[in-house]
Amino acid sequence: MGSPNAPNNATPSYLCPGGGGNVSTQLAMTGTNLVKNAAGAVIRAIVTVAGSTAGGVYDCTATAAAVTANQIAVLPATVGPVDIEFPCLTGIFVVTGNGQQVAVSYQ
Repeated sequence: MGSPNAPNNATPSYLCPGGGGNVSTQLAMTGTNLVKNAAGAVIRAIVTVAGSTAGGVYDCTATAAAVTANQIAVLPATVGPVDIEFPCLTGIFVVTGNGQQVAVSYQ
């Protein structure tokens, strides 16, 4: 299934800071996770285990900076994808909710 913005069900491309690049993934994350220690972009998160509380994605590189002011997305306590497609100027940091497991694609 293609993107509604991609012609003829072609694979969509993502516009990211720095002119794009290869897509990377982090799978089966729990707890606090430094995904990228530099500027980049979060493409999508997938909650694979719901857990009992929501998690979050942050534009930062340390647990102490994972605060509301740096939050770019909420990871709900339900299984499913969260399309983010958002640039991060500092880094990419993911904090999962209690019992939650998450996969993230990023550049």
